[in-house]
Amino acid sequence: MPSQAYVGKNLTGRLLARLLLKMEGPGWPLRGELIPVIEVTPLLIELQLGSETKDISASSGATTYFTVPANKIWTVAVINRPATTGTSQVYVKDDQGRNIALDGSGTSASIIMTRDLRLKTGWQIQLLNTNNVGDTAVLFRIIYGEEDA
Repeated sequence: MPSQAYVGKNLTGRLLARLLLKMEGPGWPLRGELIPVIEVTPLLIELQLGSETKDISASSGATTYFTVPANKIWTVAVINRPATTGTSQVYVKDDQGRNIALDGSGTSASIIMTRDLRLKTGWQIQLLNTNNVGDTAVLFRIIYGEEDA
């Protein structure tokens, strides 16, 4: 295995154009080398589909659909909020019992693109209970990646 890796000229040209760099002329000089930096964690996470059906017809509170397991971190990419008969809402609840709504209250289905929403061990994704007997079997889905904490 070679001890030195090289960037091809086609990649260098693309980077120069993308970053609006010039090889000469007025401006601030840069070092004579280009050092690419990349965050590798997203490349190592394999996405999964979480899918649960639960009864959210209770008169108060919220129903937990997903809980991050011990010693894991989830990166949630997409939350597919189901349509409900009664008014509901998506929440994330942390390990201290605090929660935050991720969407507005309503009955319509929606797709929530969460881009890099990282949840720690014990954190939960919940739906607000609707107090409506029409919501006894509500399917809720997410796309997430799991990694060791």
